Amino acid sequence: MPELPEVETTRRCLEPLEGRTVVAVDVRRDRMLRRQPRPSEFADRLRNRRLERWERHGKFLLARLVGDITWVTHLGMSGRVSHVPVGTVEPAHTNVVVTFDDGTEFRLVDPRTFGFVSAYLPEELEMLVTGHLGPDALDDLPRTARIAEALSGRTAPIKALLLDQALIAGVGNIYADESLHRARISPHRPGGRLSIDDLKALRGSI
Repeated sequence: MPELPEVETTRRCLEPLEGRTVVAVDVRRDRMLRRQPRPSEFADRLRNRRLERWERHGKFLLARLVGDITWVTHLGMSGRVSHVPVGTVEPAHTNVVVTFDDGTEFRLVDPRTFGFVSAYLPEELEMLVTGHLGPDALDDLPRTARIAEALSGRTAPIKALLLDQALIAGVGNIYADESLHRARISPHRPGGRLSIDDLKALRGSI
């Protein structure tokens, strides 16, 4: 599964597309569209729009397009994105291709099809994606006191709470395990029973 650093690296690799305009959209498997009322809606919302900038929140890639449209990409378990010239040989399982006016393509390759793309208006984005995410683990890691407040009274295991993106967005299975190991905290301990010292160590490990 792609972890947060891989998703951030992908975002940076896509920066050359900022300022370019989408000219064609090809979604080859409807399964790659999530929470989109009509399969054609994704293409309709992207086509002929200029991509202003790439952002990332947790493991979600967010392409901000002219007209208050946000194109969301999640890599799921096995997805990977490439930015290549049109005509480059396609690998197997290329499920989404977005072509730009500079003669290059965004390609989402995903053998297991757990990844997805969507295109949302601001209120849809808040309701379906960003409203369910906590602060970003890389860019906006909460202070210890805020983590303690969020965990107060929680009886679920701390690892499960770390994987709940509502606490800290972007912490995946591998990084949860490594962070807890470095902080010398059992993944099975209830989150609400961690001391301030435990949480300081955990925050430092993340």
